[in-house]
Amino acid sequence: LGTLSAIAPDNMNTRTFELLTEGTPFTVTEAGEVYLSAALDYEAQDFHSIEIRLTDNDYDYADSNTEDVTLNIAVTNVNDESPTGITLSNADISEAAAVNDTIGTFVVADTDYMATYSFELLTENIPFDITDTGELIVTTALDYEIQDSYSLAIRITDNETATSYEGIPT
Repeated sequence: LGTLSAIAPDNMNTRTFELLTEGTPFTVTEAGEVYLSAALDYEAQDFHSIEIRLTDNDYDYADSNTEDVTLNIAVTNVNDESPTGITLSNADISEAAAVNDTIGTFVVADTDYMATYSFELLTENIPFDITDTGELIVTTALDYEIQDSYSLAIRITDNETATSYEGIPT
């Protein structure tokens, strides 16, 4: 991840670093190199605060000086989660609805708030389609007396991770 540094007035001393905080996904070498020791997950923890001890070994005076410092590390989110479900904001429409009228909007269940999706209607021969923005629209005239309900199967694909979810919206 990076290398820690410290400046001493004489610039001749040997400095060492030590990670004091236990249970973190980081390691620190004596030379101050900071490494990941476990994967980071923004959804689980978006911030880490670790305590590091800097020891300045002054061999000229046979003493050691230590200072403990806190290093704050912010974790940035990446789109790494798959969609897990889908709901339709409205599932009722009048048989008098016009072609291209919006029935409702699909809402995707996904812990990545920054994800964008592609929608695909898997059910064939029905009078509906899905727009690029996830709206379910009417494509042909509806007739309640011929058919009063429809079941839809949808595939949503997370455009960043290329993972998808297939299901029937609730």
